[in-house]
Amino acid sequence: MKKMVLAMEDGDYVGVQEKENLKGGMFTERKEEKKLALELLETRKNMELPKIQAGEYCQKESLYVDKDGNSIVLPKGWTVSGISDENTIWGENVAVVIYQIPEEIVPKIDWGDKKQVKELQKIYNQFVGIPVGLLQADATLDGKNFNSKYGRFPFNNEQLSNIRQKWSYYEKISPERERKINEQKVCWISRYPLSGTVEKPKSIRALQYTTELNWFQAKKMALNVTQNSGLIYGADWDTMLRWFIEIYGNINNVKNITQKGMINQIYVEYLWYWTIEGCNDDLGVCRGGIPCYSNYPYYRGGGCLNFSGSDISARATLL
Repeated sequence: MKKMVLAMEDGDYVGVQEKENLKGGMFTERKEEKKLALELLETRKNMELPKIQAGEYCQKESLYVDKDGNSIVLPKGWTVSGISDENTIWGENVAVVIYQIPEEIVPKIDWGDKKQVKELQKIYNQFVGIPVGLLQADATLDGKNFNSKYGRFPFNNEQLSNIRQKWSYYEKISPERERKINEQKVCWISRYPLSGTVEKPKSIRALQYTTELNWFQAKKMALNVTQNSGLIYGADWDTMLRWFIEIYGNINNVKNITQKGMINQIYVEYLWYWTIEGCNDDLGVCRGGIPCYSNYPYYRGGGCLNFSGSDISARATLL
């Protein structure tokens, strides 16, 4: 029996092979076959993954299915919240929140105890899952083709590119990151601005978040949050905003909701956040800002990489 399998070259997908065994077959670049093979691969991987329930510790990469039947893949070493608003993938004021709690502590948690949960939020890293798999495919990874669920979007008619050049905002997403996010149907962003020191940062509910960061400090701080963490990409920010818009209708509604201090379980502080995105030849890009800006919260602010300020902070993603 012939099977559709992905052909790879230098770690990237280059086509599809139709094989009867591992030694034979013909390559094809037909888009419909490649799409089918990717869907089959994703389905097979998800079927093989262990299932995880809300409130359980994830001992290995696992599949989480919420009460509505929506699913995402969770990283090893994290726990999905046992609170309904924090373990529902799609809807208003809800999201999947994962906590980095030691395995031996997880069984002792009473998720119905608001006081205990509030203490957890002050101690353990938390990330929020952006449900990429449920979004429309209208973003771009190269600045030319707008057919991706994960990617950037020119909210202010900016010139986007995946190569460094003048008069454009550029960002290169590795094929590995793109593939991982699409397969797992989720992109993670720190629930809070980062707090603590550059060497020992946290994504927790803190009294004060760390500011006065230049780009280099922000990048190092995000890398130090946990294993496989890093500074957010411009694509992460835009994907998050597109998620909000699809839920709440338009950017003005999103702007109004953020003034309440939280949107879809992501805590809002009126700060700028450095991203991996670059601008022109040598400028970094910050996102965020404050609601009085007419193009908040999608504004792209270019600045010298060594620049810092009292309103410049960082958020992390999981790589």
